[in-house]
Amino acid sequence: MRKLLLAVAAVAVMAIPTVSKAQLQLGVRAGYGWTMGEVVAGSDLSDGVKALIPLQVELNYKFMKNFALGGYFSYAFGTVGDAEQDFCDASGIDCSASGMRLGIQAIWDFSPGASFDPWIGIASGYEWLTLSEGDLDATFTGWEYVTLQAGADWMVSKGFGLGPFVSWGFGQYGSVDVEGLGSGDITDKGTHQLLQVGVRGLFSF
Repeated sequence: MRKLLLAVAAVAVMAIPTVSKAQLQLGVRAGYGWTMGEVVAGSDLSDGVKALIPLQVELNYKFMKNFALGGYFSYAFGTVGDAEQDFCDASGIDCSASGMRLGIQAIWDFSPGASFDPWIGIASGYEWLTLSEGDLDATFTGWEYVTLQAGADWMVSKGFGLGPFVSWGFGQYGSVDVEGLGSGDITDKGTHQLLQVGVRGLFSF
């Protein structure tokens, strides 16, 4: 029994350094995103919102040498589509767009600790898209089912990496809320995509 206890204790001691290597990672992203697909069935998303310029903050926990799991929040400034802009110009009103995304993600590093570290990731979450026409705001909400992402980090200094990323997200808006008029479910749902390119800075603690 004593030998068994000693063996268990030895295994536990050997495991401590592995656990202690777990790291918190704080990431900040900036980029540009192209909208594709439909906001609702039969209505192109790009007619209303042509592009999104996102700023994202993410917090990951590195459970293993190559694997991290965490969450993200993104706010994006939007560029209204040509059709929407024509309507706003004809109506003499100011129009704008914005978006938010919130969810979880998993990241796999191919060369952790190296000066050049390629990575891939997958994410899923919830999203909001707001289109403003003068004093009228319409907010579409729904699930961003999956976002595939890839990138690479160059270690600028100890604990800080910087590099490009690209991502492709697929989602569907399920409801809409029009300020002053009420909210409801979208009956004829469409699907949409968001292709992003940008730069990520990653701090490891």
